[in-house]
Amino acid sequence: MRMRFAFGLVATLLLAMPLRAEEPPAEVLGMCAAFFDRLKAGQIKPACQTLLKGSRIADQIEDVGKLQQRAEELVQGYGPVIGCEFVKAQCVGKSLCQVTYVTRSERSPVIWQITFYRPAETWRVFNVRMDDRIMDLFGK
Repeated sequence: MRMRFAFGLVATLLLAMPLRAEEPPAEVLGMCAAFFDRLKAGQIKPACQTLLKGSRIADQIEDVGKLQQRAEELVQGYGPVIGCEFVKAQCVGKSLCQVTYVTRSERSPVIWQITFYRPAETWRVFNVRMDDRIMDLFGK
């Protein structure tokens, strides 16, 4: 009887513990840090070029231009980036990882979801999504 109670108590405590967020690879975090540091410095074009280096997006001039244009629109609309916060990461296998950050600006936060792909040894950006739908982070 005591054993069953102890097992039940341990199981309940384990289920009540918050799940630990996934840790993205250090290389991914470094690429994001360099990107957001440049955004905070107002260097939108170099920030985008650095982030996209080696990616399939970098090969498409119009895609790079779209990313830069969208980032500039967000900065113009909400004000300069004054900070950023890592929110979460989700990795699938050993070659895909998506990180979510929130940048803080004077008027509104912006969500950045950056998906990375590692075909061999080096992580590359596969997709970038940014928007101001903050309620999505709360499941609403």
